[in-house]
Amino acid sequence: SDLSDDEDTFTVQSTNPGPNGLPGASALFVNEDDTRAIADTIVIYPDAETATTTLREALPRIDTVVADATPKPAPVGTDGTMAVGTSPDGSKAATLLLFTHGPALVRLEFQSALGDATTDEYVINVGKMQQIALRTGLPQ
Repeated sequence: SDLSDDEDTFTVQSTNPGPNGLPGASALFVNEDDTRAIADTIVIYPDAETATTTLREALPRIDTVVADATPKPAPVGTDGTMAVGTSPDGSKAATLLLFTHGPALVRLEFQSALGDATTDEYVINVGKMQQIALRTGLPQ
């Protein structure tokens, strides 16, 4: 899998062709030890403006996914935003990356053991791989 690195080999645990009944796809990847997970959700909106508006409207509620986090710009896609903290229940390290590419809104959520947060570099690299996949897979 493209998500694997020197530390972890990730495999797909589940997929959903229509997250929450919306056009798009989602997939959950876990490592061999079941200690790290990456949830990748892509929703395709009618246009880029709707995707951007939806991303911006989600930012004030980011703490429902990542607690104790301050969103910061991320160099991925349009309006790339990253938040690093813990899961809302405090049981896991959590990082969220949101960005748009045309009409697509991408949400990448990384979870791991407390004290073992996913590195910013890895999060950005996975985001850029997803952006490249969208660039080649979405109609122009």
